[in-house]
Amino acid sequence: MNTRQARILNILLTDFYGKLTTKKWATMTKCSADTALRDINDLVEKGMLRKV
Repeated sequence: MNTRQARILNILLTDFYGKLTTKKWATMTKCSADTALRDINDLVEKGMLRKV
């Protein structure tokens, strides 16, 4: 798990409302949409996030 993923998971567990999208992830971590998608897919594969 990289630092972006750890940071967002902490936010998701504390005070995040709504759906997490690639665009929101990219904005919150200041990375590209492609990087955000890779981060999200990695967490889904590890079972830490679930697609709805």
